[in-house]
Amino acid sequence: MVTVNEVNTKFEAFQLEAEAGKRAADEKLDNIEGKFDSKLAAIEESIKKAFENCVVATQNTQRAALPIQRREQIDPQDTTSDITKKVKVDVLDFKGKVDPTLFNDWISSMETSFN
Repeated sequence: MVTVNEVNTKFEAFQLEAEAGKRAADEKLDNIEGKFDSKLAAIEESIKKAFENCVVATQNTQRAALPIQRREQIDPQDTTSDITKKVKVDVLDFKGKVDPTLFNDWISSMETSFN
């Protein structure tokens, strides 16, 4: 038969083992939390640097695109940039007077020249 003292002794031993196990588990959990926090901080730092690089790249792209945007904003009425205003074409005069066949030939030759 088991006495009350033996039961109390075993119960106290069990409580001591449980407390020791809890302390060990808490230490392991603290260790895991510390590792997690340090890895999370490294990831956050990496994301922050990547974001800063994206911001810099975006700013550089915007600066590089600025001259292109300015070129696109040229006034369409500005004849100095219109290439068709700079090309000189010598067109032969029509000398057929009233002959419609000669006029059609002249029109055809002009169309051929400009196509």
